[in-house]
Amino acid sequence: MYRIKHVEISALLQKVQVIISNELDSNLRLMRGIESAE
Repeated sequence: MYRIKHVEISALLQKVQVIISNELDSNLRLMRGIESAE
């Protein structure tokens, strides 16, 4: 069975974490914009 190196996994997780935090950040800004518009 092919084993992925630990370094590759941590690098992948880091990328995913950055993407998720960026998504959450833009969603929060969007929600704040909607709230202030009302």
